[in-house]
Amino acid sequence: MLLVVTVERFLEHDAGIGHPERPGRLDAAIAGVARPDLAGAVDLVAPRSATEPELLAVHTPTMVAAVRSIDAAG
Repeated sequence: MLLVVTVERFLEHDAGIGHPERPGRLDAAIAGVARPDLAGAVDLVAPRSATEPELLAVHTPTMVAAVRSIDAAG
């Protein structure tokens, strides 16, 4: 099973001309994994905020605190 986390809002991300991350690429990727012959093999889900234990499973407490500080500063 392939889990794809996406939401329509992601199509608003545009890193500029020539950058590989662009709305058209995301459209093509989603169309590719949403093919009928892949039904049951791909699960499209909406994103959610990570929990504290999830963050700490892959990042140090110092890193999590630094990102929270940057976020709080706007």
